Amino acid sequence: MERILAPIRKAIPDPVLGAVRVPYHFGWALLGNLIYRFPGRNLKVIGITGTKGKSTTSYLAAKVLEAGGHKVGLISGVVMKVGDEETRNKTSLTTLGRLANPKLLRRMVDAGCTHVVIEVTSQALNQFRVWGIPFETAVFTNLSKEHMELHGNSMTEYRNAKGKLFARLRRAEHSTSIVNGDDKEAPYFLEFFADTKYVYGTKSEVRDAHPLARTVVAEDVQPRPDGTAFTARNDEPLKLRTHLPGTFNVSNVLGAASVGLAYGVQPKAIAAGVDAVKVVPGRMERVEAGQPFEIIVDFATTPDSYRIVLESLREMTKGRLITVFGAYGNRDMSKYPPIGEVNAEYADLMILTEDDPGTDDPDELTALLVKGIKRAKKGIKQYEIEMDRRKAISLAYRHAKRGDTVALLGKGAQLVMRYGSGNQPWNEPEIAAEEWKKLVRKK
Repeated sequence: MERILAPIRKAIPDPVLGAVRVPYHFGWALLGNLIYRFPGRNLKVIGITGTKGKSTTSYLAAKVLEAGGHKVGLISGVVMKVGDEETRNKTSLTTLGRLANPKLLRRMVDAGCTHVVIEVTSQALNQFRVWGIPFETAVFTNLSKEHMELHGNSMTEYRNAKGKLFARLRRAEHSTSIVNGDDKEAPYFLEFFADTKYVYGTKSEVRDAHPLARTVVAEDVQPRPDGTAFTARNDEPLKLRTHLPGTFNVSNVLGAASVGLAYGVQPKAIAAGVDAVKVVPGRMERVEAGQPFEIIVDFATTPDSYRIVLESLREMTKGRLITVFGAYGNRDMSKYPPIGEVNAEYADLMILTEDDPGTDDPDELTALLVKGIKRAKKGIKQYEIEMDRRKAISLAYRHAKRGDTVALLGKGAQLVMRYGSGNQPWNEPEIAAEEWKKLVRKK
């Protein structure tokens, strides 16, 4: 229904739309919950918000709860889960709409699910997409610049929008907040009321900085070719191993482990749940197509997320690091020069290409990336431009040798490429494998 009404919304003048936006969104949220009989009231609801790591933490948390013997639902930007049934999120929304959310929650209730993990965006909170869902646990992963055009270009407004999830906890019979203590905004989120508070982090100072909260801190972090092993110290040491590449995923595992601890999941079950996750689609996802070098697909979209991913890739790469990335359209363009700059700092070769150009001029978007590359203070700054993304991927392969890493960044698990003329099907891991096989056949 909301999809049918989208063209009508576009035809309404902005001043009129602004005046009716709140009652419009609330009305649909109320209708959806009435139709599906407020299904969230029959579930233990965990909401996960933040800029980066939401999808990975959500997926891990669902697996940890499942390993603890619970039947779990999941709503995330990557995967939808109803008990044992997992499907890819084929919408363009991280958090579903005001009718789709209660409909899916009702399916979970009917399937016998007892817990649900929901990835919650700031826009979803502002637009009443999760209204009527009684969150009893809120998780904060981190905060950095993203979607600033939706929040008046104000980090304070962006942070406060995410804070709405934690403000809801006061209504729960027993509430739990789980906060990444490594993030500078941790004190803000810990100020919200919760019956029980957890703080997790990778730095030992986290334990002393938040004496009133239960702490889960990573110790003895050991990067390995197939992931990372470490100890999460709560009251007792918890030995964990994740198959997800990149030491930054330690933070995501800690968030998920904290969810497990909050719901009484035993340490061995938490470890089993974490170990069960071999890949999160589009998040540091390895592509295996018989190639002699690494191919990694990731959904990096901000300068901070690019830096975190590229630092990890640089550490795990013996040879050269080759990045394929672009600037997507109809968004805040101020972040594109910094994205170009951070790539120049870490990559030996950059292939600039398209990434959801929308109605913007791809050449103008690319020029912003080049501007950042040229102002980088360090780095080789070697780049090529190939606007066809398939050809750009193939070009990167032709440059790659044994021991190198080709990082395909920006698209992640998205299933479409967005153009002004409409969306085209796109599956980056599948296309990455196809292009390698094509190249092999030509040799």
